[in-house]
Amino acid sequence: MMCFIREYEYRNGRLNIQKRNALGLVDFTSEGTKDDTRFIIVTDSLTDLIRNIKLEDYLSIELFVYIYVIEDNEIREEIPFVQITR
Repeated sequence: MMCFIREYEYRNGRLNIQKRNALGLVDFTSEGTKDDTRFIIVTDSLTDLIRNIKLEDYLSIELFVYIYVIEDNEIREEIPFVQITR
C-alpha cells in the first residue's frame, strides 16, 4: 500500500511521506512544499470508517486530515476530514 500512497503524494507535490504504524489515529503523514502537514487515513470503506471513527479524537488536527478511499490499490477518492464531520 505504501507504494501507491507515496506515488500519489509525490504527484500532488507533497514530500516526506511517512507511514505511521504506532500513531493509531492516522496511517500516513506528508508535507507539502509550503511546510503544510497532511495527516492521511486510508480506508476501503468510507461507510465503515464513518461508523467506527471517534471524531473527538481528531478535533485538534481535523483541518489537516484527509481520507483516501482505496479500491484495487488505487486512490479513488480524497475527502477532507472536515467534510465528513459537518
